[in-house]
Amino acid sequence: MSAWAEVRQLQEELYNVQLQTAKNKLSERNCIAVIQRLINLGWLEVIFSCDGKEYITPKQLEKDVLDELYVCGGRVALTDLAQTLNVDYSHVEKKVNELLSRDITLSIHYGELISKQFFDNLAVEINETLQETGLLPLTQLSREVALPVATLSKELVPRVGEIIFGTYDKKTDTLFTAAFVERQAAKLRGACSAATRPIQLGKIMEAHGITPSLGHSCVKEMISAGRLQGQLQGQSNNPVFIPSLYTSSQNQWASSFYQQNGYITLEMMGNKGIDNPQSVLSQFNSAIMLPSGAVSEPLSLEFSPL
Repeated sequence: MSAWAEVRQLQEELYNVQLQTAKNKLSERNCIAVIQRLINLGWLEVIFSCDGKEYITPKQLEKDVLDELYVCGGRVALTDLAQTLNVDYSHVEKKVNELLSRDITLSIHYGELISKQFFDNLAVEINETLQETGLLPLTQLSREVALPVATLSKELVPRVGEIIFGTYDKKTDTLFTAAFVERQAAKLRGACSAATRPIQLGKIMEAHGITPSLGHSCVKEMISAGRLQGQLQGQSNNPVFIPSLYTSSQNQWASSFYQQNGYITLEMMGNKGIDNPQSVLSQFNSAIMLPSGAVSEPLSLEFSPL
């Protein structure tokens, strides 16, 4: 007998076996009775479907929950799980709580079961957007993905530097890239370097669309590094930048007036916008300090009693 003939014979034998009916076969009613008996004895734990037509074991429910979570991209509402799996919501909630107690990669947020993979994938998408725009507020992202800013901050900040290549500003809940910071710093450096008198940083940042906290820190860093000549004064939410050129010209005016007239008053210096007149007066040699200003020694002798 050839090999092909043997194959045909085996196929026919298999077909004949499949046509045969089992001699001992339980009816559906008997199956239900057996299962119910096992349940009553405590030998079998099952969960009934909502329509009462099916049984499911807790272990199978757990598998179905995880499978559905995967199919849904790592994020699924518990109400949707109950509807899809055709079981009561209480069973789904109980099983999810069991999973959360054992699996740290799962979390629950406002009635939604979310996996670590979901936030990893979200971080990848955020990084792509961030590299294009340079700036991404979490408030904007919150509206797009329907998750609170607090949740996004908790889950995404640990991924900054690993998946998201940028910096996170906690004060404003904003992500930005190093290139974006450099562009903002260049705008600020240009505007501040061109200033000849004190200017409010808030107006500059508003005109150029710069985040206040980021702009303030950029200016402080440039001043410390010597890339920007001047100083910041006033409140941190709206500081004033005073150029060194302005300070130098004010000090020069005060010194010139004192040298020519032999005196100078605090009121005069205040009118000229000198914020720290005492520091300027301390630079005058042999000056006699008065509550209202300073006078030179030769001038004071002219008015001294004989």
